[in-house]
Amino acid sequence: RIISNSYFVKNEIIKHYGINENKIDVVHRGIDTKKFEIKINKNKYSSHKILFIGPNLERKGAIYVVKALPIILRDFPDATLTIVGSCSFIYKKLINRELKKNKIKERVNFIEHVPQEELMPLYKEANVFVMPSIMEALGQVYMEAMMCMTPVIGADVGGVSEIINNEVGFLVKPKNFNDIAEKVLDVFNDPKKAEEMGKKGRERIKKNFNIDGMVRETLNIYKNFKND
Repeated sequence: RIISNSYFVKNEIIKHYGINENKIDVVHRGIDTKKFEIKINKNKYSSHKILFIGPNLERKGAIYVVKALPIILRDFPDATLTIVGSCSFIYKKLINRELKKNKIKERVNFIEHVPQEELMPLYKEANVFVMPSIMEALGQVYMEAMMCMTPVIGADVGGVSEIINNEVGFLVKPKNFNDIAEKVLDVFNDPKKAEEMGKKGRERIKKNFNIDGMVRETLNIYKNFKND
């Protein structure tokens, strides 16, 4: 049997390897929800702080958030973008070129690596979490952001739609910075809606993507395994 972490991955395995779907079980990845059940900042939903976290900036689509920022700044000149993650020298150069061209370098904070425990203050303050991946099997950081009651925006690729629905955030068209800007502005323009999304996001992760459930479902597959 095969255990995949999303229905997207299951379908890809069937498509590319012709394995019988009955031999593939889906167990969504879960996180330690207690670890992320933190008290958020009072001004979280009016901070206009955009947070991006991705260990591979190219694959996670960082450039599209950077390109969306000038549009967002027209309506919210106090907006900031924090990017956590690493990338190649060439990709970083591409991002810096965009920042220089639009004169927005002072609105962006680059952090190459942060230990997970030090991410908490960033999650606490963020008005919105954006990671418009080019390819994504599922996306653990969406879960972390949602547990910290942050509205989330992701590209409609891979298994992202298995986490994000319209109650907790937005799915955008892949590689579309205009769509990203529009959805960020939706969050900024309606703090009450943003707070409601944050609450529903935390509920969704606790119910569907917690580590206890992941372990329980995995053990059940082993217990009920039949060599057929």
